[in-house]
Amino acid sequence: MDTQYKLGTNDIMVVIGSYSKGRLLQESGNEQLCAARERLKKLPFLNEIFNNFEKYHDLYYKVGKNKVFISCRPRLHGLNEIGYPQLLETLEDSLKKFDINSWQQSPYREFIERLTNSDYYISEGAVLEIIAAYDIGRIIGFDKLSLHPKLRNGKVGDVLVIWQGKQLFFELTSLTRREATRKVEGAFNQLAEYLSSRCIAQ
Repeated sequence: MDTQYKLGTNDIMVVIGSYSKGRLLQESGNEQLCAARERLKKLPFLNEIFNNFEKYHDLYYKVGKNKVFISCRPRLHGLNEIGYPQLLETLEDSLKKFDINSWQQSPYREFIERLTNSDYYISEGAVLEIIAAYDIGRIIGFDKLSLHPKLRNGKVGDVLVIWQGKQLFFELTSLTRREATRKVEGAFNQLAEYLSSRCIAQ
């Protein structure tokens, strides 16, 4: 006996689509990418460095953790990231003021690798370092400031400031949360040891 059922002309077939969470997030990420690209076009220096986020198109959504990319893209609910567009505009002005395209090959390559890194904290460090130098220059005058000065040991520093006839070398860095926590814990431990020694002495 044939038990197979065949669809008749009055039967209705419902097709239910199934999407994984990762697929939905990827599609949402692509929409954010389109918006980020449009915003990046307004920043010529950054747009050239990041090549209009070209490589981000084929990356899985979890990889796009770069500080500049995150600052450019709108959030899922449509709001802007904190600091947009002021942070990116200041970064653009910093790159322009320090004429990044005229840098020597080694400092340029090292900085660009960090700025475009997919790790949030590495890229954030590059962003904050050059903005910090830019802020120093705006306060004391850019004629008193030099980026990547050569040191006596043959290495290259971050910033040289000429102040009241003296040369001041600054190393600019950005602590990650883990590093900052360790620094704070170390300071508290030293304070605790000091207070303990004072109590014992009394």
